[in-house]
Amino acid sequence: DPGYRAERIIDLLTLHGADGLTVQELGKMQRDTSPLRAREMVPLLAGATPATQDGATIAARISGWDGTCGTDSIGCAAWNAWEYRVMRDLFDSKLGLPLARDYVGNPVSWVFVTQLLADPTNRWWDDPATANRVEQANDIVSRAMDEAGAELRAAVGGPDRWSWGRIHTATFREATLGSSGIGPLEWYFNDGPRAVPGMSGAVDNTYYRFTAAYPDPRDPAYRPVGIDHVFDTTNMPSYRLTIDMSDLDGARIVITTGQAGNPFDRHYNDQIDAWRNGRTVPLPFTPGAIAAAAASTLTLTP
Repeated sequence: DPGYRAERIIDLLTLHGADGLTVQELGKMQRDTSPLRAREMVPLLAGATPATQDGATIAARISGWDGTCGTDSIGCAAWNAWEYRVMRDLFDSKLGLPLARDYVGNPVSWVFVTQLLADPTNRWWDDPATANRVEQANDIVSRAMDEAGAELRAAVGGPDRWSWGRIHTATFREATLGSSGIGPLEWYFNDGPRAVPGMSGAVDNTYYRFTAAYPDPRDPAYRPVGIDHVFDTTNMPSYRLTIDMSDLDGARIVITTGQAGNPFDRHYNDQIDAWRNGRTVPLPFTPGAIAAAAASTLTLTP
């Protein structure tokens, strides 16, 4: 692991922790959506010359991006769509299956792409499919922008629809009947897809796997997904907890779904929106605070 999340957390601790860290500041850190690797990559894309209007839109949005990945971010969507396409262009033809499937999008590939951008004449930029031409970084970087724009337009529509939350979603799946393959049961037991902030490698690590876009050598029936599902969340923070040990009753928590495991219960999925939007609920510890906060009481009688 290249340590991007750890480095970002250290940066935020340094920023907020000089006078002690509050529960609110820690909660804000947990929800940080900035991928640190983009800070290194984006300045290296300034010379790109995409050939299409959609490619130019991708370039402009990356250039104007504030580096965060909220659900409404158009810059985050553009950068991630470009990063996906440039990795496919760099590695698919040279590595082939199954190596490219395992390599593209993993943390080692993040580091290598950054190194290649700083070395624009490296032989990895050359496309072996064009025998009469030797490509350099600007050629592949620009082509990937054109491809990203074309794929987004085909999958979700025009540029006004290219927001991060439109292509980066999470579905909260129940582990038994919610994974049964029976449509009506899955509809009832599962919740989603829901737009979610964060991304792979951010502190708010809502992770996805580019393997979904490749054929599965172990399953000939598998159909690779397009760019509208490449960023579907596969892993996410299961809960967020903040505690000031000098004020235990001020602790805050949120989980990904709800406190109840029964889909007929109102608490089955009532924390999803809080989790998505960065809110938390109180978690009192002392008996008096628990009694004061109680909304209902369950008595178990043997």
